[in-house]
Amino acid sequence: MADSKTLEHIDQWVEDNWEDVVKDIEKLVNIPSQEDLDHAGEGMPYGPGPLKALEAGLEMCERMGMKAANHEGYVGTADYTGEHDDKKICIIGHLDTVPCGPGWSQDPHKMTRRDGYLIGRGTLDDKGPFVVSAYAAKYWHEQGYQFPYTLRFILGCNEETGFLDVYYYKEHFEEPAFIMSPDAEYPVSAGEKGIYQGVFTSGPISDGKIVSWNAGEAPNAIPSDAFVVVNADISKLPTCQGIILTDEGNGNVRIDAKGKGGHAAKPEGTKNAIGMLVDYMLDNDLVSESERQFLNLQKTLIDDYSGEGVGVKAEDDLFGPLTIIGGTAWKGDDGILHQSCDSRYPTTFSCEEFEI
Repeated sequence: MADSKTLEHIDQWVEDNWEDVVKDIEKLVNIPSQEDLDHAGEGMPYGPGPLKALEAGLEMCERMGMKAANHEGYVGTADYTGEHDDKKICIIGHLDTVPCGPGWSQDPHKMTRRDGYLIGRGTLDDKGPFVVSAYAAKYWHEQGYQFPYTLRFILGCNEETGFLDVYYYKEHFEEPAFIMSPDAEYPVSAGEKGIYQGVFTSGPISDGKIVSWNAGEAPNAIPSDAFVVVNADISKLPTCQGIILTDEGNGNVRIDAKGKGGHAAKPEGTKNAIGMLVDYMLDNDLVSESERQFLNLQKTLIDDYSGEGVGVKAEDDLFGPLTIIGGTAWKGDDGILHQSCDSRYPTTFSCEEFEI
């Protein structure tokens, strides 16, 4: 354990460098870095935003005295070379973020300070923690301390949507002797539930009343806001808490729902806006019979995030209960309805069991 003099020195160093820490967090947060495959290309496999964030992160690491490298835009590495370079002790973070969605009281890509907090997309997941980790390593580097093994930072760019950055790293580099990630609650998480994502799809619908539907921002997020447009007479529709009706003309009504969003891994206390739309449409007979069958499935999925309704309830002593949520819903150009799901499952369940 560090002596009191060392701890005092660290505290003073943090105070002296804190504004630089915040500036580097701000620089990364102000870069929109959601996956954008429509504009992906050579050197930017996840789109221009993740690449720009990767370049900014590597520039920061180089400024701190690390040996930094961009590996074809898939992933970055930054090293403090140790006495033995044959083994790597790694810290992995990610600079991509989930879509921002509605409900922000400010521009999510303009970091601000408010009531002692840093506000902006990525301040917590995972740009802020990555920057703080880099500065922690920088402290020891400035003291002239050489680590016994090379300390490597792995800069991921695809954590939120596929982990292709991790797959790339494993294909091109030896696995680290030890690795940790500043992307979980303090003090330490030694494991994570399995993740399964899938899509429920309706059969062909020829008699539908749903005109258009594209709800939710990402499959791994519970939407706080969602809307659907249906063929209906607005004068015959009742008011309902959290529901806003708008006459779209031509016999169409837009139905907006305002719920309470959250991350798929922690659905407790949320209210899924897609589920609110499903309930309203079912309760007021705003769907055809074929659409009703699919909405009943959605209701079963969204009403109970334990998975019991869709036959996948499970739990264990290490990770607790399985959770499953509906994240996005849409109607395709072919008229077919879709509902994504995201499940976090314990050791007593497996990915294959979802598809049996």
